[in-house]
Amino acid sequence: IETQVKAACLTWHISMQGNYDQYVKTRLELEENQMKRFHWEQDQIAHMKVGRLQSQAHDLSERSRGLG
Repeated sequence: IETQVKAACLTWHISMQGNYDQYVKTRLELEENQMKRFHWEQDQIAHMKVGRLQSQAHDLSERSRGLG
């Protein structure tokens, strides 16, 4: 019976180790995807700011020429 208990414990440990390894792998993939999305969002924000500033500059230019 002691051998069976040791075998069961070893099997459980290997199973849990596999689950933990998968957990770590999945967690790292999720973190990587989250960082990619964060950087993409920051890039989108930067582009929107540039577009807005260009639009405002254009509007000011037209107003100064008396077109607006």
